[in-house]
Amino acid sequence: MQIAYSLEAFLYLLSYSVNLTNLTFQDSKRGDFREMFIHHLTTNLLTLLSYSFNFTRVGTYILYLHDFSDVPIDISKMFNFLKLKIPTAIGFSLIVVCWIYARMYVFGFYVIWSVIFDTPHSEFTSITSGSELYYNTYKSIFVVALTILYLLHCYWLKLFFRMGILLVRKFETHDLSEHKDGEEYEYIRERANSLSEYDLQRLDEDSDIAMKIKDAECYYGNKIAKYFDGTAFKGFVKPGGYEVSVGWWQIEFNDGDIEDWDEKEIQAGRQLYKDVYLDENGEKNEVLTPPRRQNISQSGAGRGRVKID
Repeated sequence: MQIAYSLEAFLYLLSYSVNLTNLTFQDSKRGDFREMFIHHLTTNLLTLLSYSFNFTRVGTYILYLHDFSDVPIDISKMFNFLKLKIPTAIGFSLIVVCWIYARMYVFGFYVIWSVIFDTPHSEFTSITSGSELYYNTYKSIFVVALTILYLLHCYWLKLFFRMGILLVRKFETHDLSEHKDGEEYEYIRERANSLSEYDLQRLDEDSDIAMKIKDAECYYGNKIAKYFDGTAFKGFVKPGGYEVSVGWWQIEFNDGDIEDWDEKEIQAGRQLYKDVYLDENGEKNEVLTPPRRQNISQSGAGRGRVKID
């Protein structure tokens, strides 16, 4: 047991140390950057302390609980990257079941409960006063660290439920904490909402949202469309410059922007149409189709428009 726990603890410490470096110095941050940073620090602290105090049995149990729910996560991500929707949906269902059972029920109502109420009393006492300061101190550290992990599990379970709602409504799966190109849905939505609250301040060319639009690009003939398809943020680009809208604000297009596009009726303030097409290589892509020009003029975009030149 000691050898197995030592090997498992070493692998965890090594992987979390590498992840901490990536979380800190990578160019684009995850949507749950702070939560992952706290999780890695807390896990490393628990691993080192449990090894120091020879709590290998409960430490091994906690590690295996986390490994149990990590397996369907990795499998579901693999299916999602391969764009296999049905296996991804099945894997996502397994994630939720394993997560609730292992990390919410067993970890919360058995592990943490046992650490608080069922742990045997320590024989270590203060030499001078005979108090139980030493026992209470190290026990409190374990309780606080385990509680932090449990709260983080609750946060990620909330993200799973939101992903489940998206899966039911659109039969699409998106990792809300780590989606493609290193950006994150939650982070962009928060930035978009904050911009609307602060009177839609101008974005710099190097801002996070601007970089997101540059990364999410697809080609429509000789035109380029870059957009973030979220509930709070949509954008459009043309050669030489582009404009984006935040919140419910409509996108404004200049002369010549909608030439060669299929005209479709849409009310001002409503979201744009999404077209699926095949490019010259036969690959399927999606693009947002702009509304008709007469509807654009009704959108009142002068106030709610954010322009990036």
